[in-house]
Amino acid sequence: MRWTRSRNIWSIAAWPAIVICCLACTILTGAEPRDLERQTREFKVSVDGKPRGKCTMQIRCREDGTDTVRINSALSFNFVVYEYRYSSKGTEVWKEGRLIELDNNA
Repeated sequence: MRWTRSRNIWSIAAWPAIVICCLACTILTGAEPRDLERQTREFKVSVDGKPRGKCTMQIRCREDGTDTVRINSALSFNFVVYEYRYSSKGTEVWKEGRLIELDNNA
């Protein structure tokens, strides 16, 4: 009799825990929309036929309709007296043709 009673108590306590775990897994895996398409584009920058730097773009089109563009560029120009260096790293998030987020360090 005790074994049956403890088994019933265990199944009553176990079901809510199982349901909570399943819901947590569903929420965690469903929180991040999946990528529909990924592209990487690389550009070489040259001035007067001399290489001066490069630019890399990574484009992700997501299931929720957002497009994320990550840009990383670095340029270097030598002048007679000094060397000019420029670098930029940024992220843009677009949705329905509108910019909704921008982060850039130059």
